[in-house]
Amino acid sequence: MDNYFKNLSYLDLSPYYGYTSDEKTMKQTIFSHKSNKPLTFYETFQKLCPQRRSLSLAYSSNLTCSGLKYFLDNPKNGSAPTNWSEPLVGLNLYYCTKLKRKDGSDTLVDLIIDNAPELLDLNLSEIRNLTFHVLYRLATETRIKRLCVSGSFRRRKTKKISDSPPRPKGDDEYLSKLESVLVSGETCLKILDIQDCTLLRGLKFFSLSEQDKKDIKLCGMYRRGQTWIIGPNKINWQRIGQCKCINCDENNPKFARSCFSCKKSIRHSYSHKLLLEFD
Repeated sequence: MDNYFKNLSYLDLSPYYGYTSDEKTMKQTIFSHKSNKPLTFYETFQKLCPQRRSLSLAYSSNLTCSGLKYFLDNPKNGSAPTNWSEPLVGLNLYYCTKLKRKDGSDTLVDLIIDNAPELLDLNLSEIRNLTFHVLYRLATETRIKRLCVSGSFRRRKTKKISDSPPRPKGDDEYLSKLESVLVSGETCLKILDIQDCTLLRGLKFFSLSEQDKKDIKLCGMYRRGQTWIIGPNKINWQRIGQCKCINCDENNPKFARSCFSCKKSIRHSYSHKLLLEFD
């Protein structure tokens, strides 16, 4: 049993969302036994799954940047010592709604850039306070290959701030810069998932050509530069017949586990709650 956990590369902490919050909680001793040294929450999972390469903290609605840094690779200034033996390549922060633009002296994007340099797959869906500036920096300052921000950029339907916070002044300029970067191919992004981002609907950049419509019918995505786009309208994946390998761009049968062409493992691009581990 011990060997089983220690060899796992995927760690799902979603069921423990009540414990994953801020730095204070991460340092609290909550696991103890008479014969063993008391352990904090994050120390327990470091010992249980030291080779984690993909991590899910989905639905941790109280998670802050100060708490998140304990699960990353290289905490800034050594403020949160880690013993993970493998670099983090996949991170799922779906519905982690408390990850604000600023959390003390850190920002979410700075935390990811500084402390998860090997990250290739990131899910920031349903986090309503993201900015286009964050999106632009993730596309230009990281090695991320797949970025999912489904539902994170929505038009405000009501006056409730939680529905979609007001956009910072000048933030739209970064959307234009992002479009230019995607067209020029000056980004590592292979897949950008913007489904249900109503703020992006109707924009000229995402208007569909006849070729785009054919691509969507085939694999659910269309291309801008070297990046495949999903959205902003929701895709009915039951009607999609094939799965795109983002390593070599070949189409594969819908439920293929590895690419017929390059032989690398693949997971379906639409399964936003699962993480794709790149070889």
